[in-house]
Amino acid sequence: MSVTLRGNPRISHLLLDFDETLTEKDTISRLAAAAYSLHSPSAPRIPPWSYFVQAYCADSASFSEKTQCTFPETWTPIEKEICLLNSVLPVEKASIERIENGGVFKGLRPAELGKVAVETVDIREGFWKDMLQPAWENKVDVSVVSVNWSSVWIRETLRAAVSKESGDETLLDSKLKIYCNDLVVDNNGITTGMFSRFFKEQNEGVWTVEHKYSVMQEIIKDVTAADGLVVYVGDSSTDLKCLHAADVGIVVGDKLDKLCEKIGIRLIDGNKETQTLEAPLEPDVLVKVNGLRELARYIGLARK
Repeated sequence: MSVTLRGNPRISHLLLDFDETLTEKDTISRLAAAAYSLHSPSAPRIPPWSYFVQAYCADSASFSEKTQCTFPETWTPIEKEICLLNSVLPVEKASIERIENGGVFKGLRPAELGKVAVETVDIREGFWKDMLQPAWENKVDVSVVSVNWSSVWIRETLRAAVSKESGDETLLDSKLKIYCNDLVVDNNGITTGMFSRFFKEQNEGVWTVEHKYSVMQEIIKDVTAADGLVVYVGDSSTDLKCLHAADVGIVVGDKLDKLCEKIGIRLIDGNKETQTLEAPLEPDVLVKVNGLRELARYIGLARK
């Protein structure tokens, strides 16, 4: 049975968000719970996870009350929204540093977190047979771009999903590129409690909509129109700039419905059998799908 991409033009790069795009639910809280469960009883006391959540929410609320943005008259509603989303960087940075100082992820082995991920995280159906396998067989470059905190957490979760569909999970190591924050380890492979800084000069990680966009631009910097389309798939506001900048932006689920309506982005229903990818989308238009199988069908991954 061969696998072909239907229609033209061909897809060059498929960029995928992780949490709630590939997964059924957000996994950050599960990653944190895994860390707590793996700490030794003799380890220094760590504040409960609720402390970090409440502090983040308080910072966000305070920041929203104090922040007043003035925009150039020529800016579109989309540009204004992206600016607002990026303005929360101080809140995100403070949250990361609070978690680092609290030692939530200190003294762990990343592989142990990966085992917990396999046991607790559910990937949407169709990840391997409907999407990833046919994409690779058609020489589509596939990457994950995420604000998650552990590449091992992501990779082991996806490896289990491939194995569940009787796929070759070893291909993930050689072919799937993962761009995310990560847990820093010492010479013994034990986490230090610190997160990596993807943007070293700025001392920042992949935390905001602009950070994800910068990662995307780095991935596709050498891509030309002749290479094919760049397709970005996401589900939340941190994906907004990537979705809008890609040749084809595809939203999984309905979390962005109200925001898109507010800023003038039109959503096309990609779940319809008659709706398929044939060309780059018009400006300010995104496609909405229910899941990965609908995504694969829309972008033309088909078995013959």
